[in-house]
Amino acid sequence: MPIGPGGYAHPQGTTSADVRRRSPRSGCSLPACVSRRADTTHLDGAAKAAATAILINSGQVCSATTRLLVERSVQDELVRRIGAILESRQPAQDFGPIITAPQFDKVLAMLDTARQEGAHVAVGGHTYEEGVPERGLYVQPTVLTEVKPDMQAAREEFFGPVLVAMPFDTADEAVTLANDAERKERARIRSEKGIRWGGRPLKTAA
Repeated sequence: MPIGPGGYAHPQGTTSADVRRRSPRSGCSLPACVSRRADTTHLDGAAKAAATAILINSGQVCSATTRLLVERSVQDELVRRIGAILESRQPAQDFGPIITAPQFDKVLAMLDTARQEGAHVAVGGHTYEEGVPERGLYVQPTVLTEVKPDMQAAREEFFGPVLVAMPFDTADEAVTLANDAERKERARIRSEKGIRWGGRPLKTAA
């Protein structure tokens, strides 16, 4: 099926009414960067944005910013605020299940690997043991800390409600971490100047 300009499919022998728009999936593990310059208001905004990224469709969105790069001095406070948001959310009300059983198993397996490799589960990290979520494919919204760049959690996509927090000390280190993943498309940076998006590898200012 040929794909024309603008992402439209043009199968032979169809009328314009039969044409369907196609949006190819490009898996990735996108980074969001938060610097210590972010004041209380910006930390609240960063926490809400980070939590929302893994709550919408339970993180099963190709453009979800699931790697959280945080300047070391504010990481603990930001993770605390994110945790407060996530722990107040209810499954089947504020977020949904994992879409398939194989994907559910993959998310849980990757969480097990993260623990084995030394990551710390700061928030969530388990399934539900009672109620409707126990009978469905629900994973608790999760935040991992103490994640090293060479760990699977840092390099591969969970495609689930898992946020991977990684600290940095300098702008150069943040850029290296942001660009260092198996798959990447865009990055989001939050500072005192608000949110900035980038569609290319990040660079430090000259």
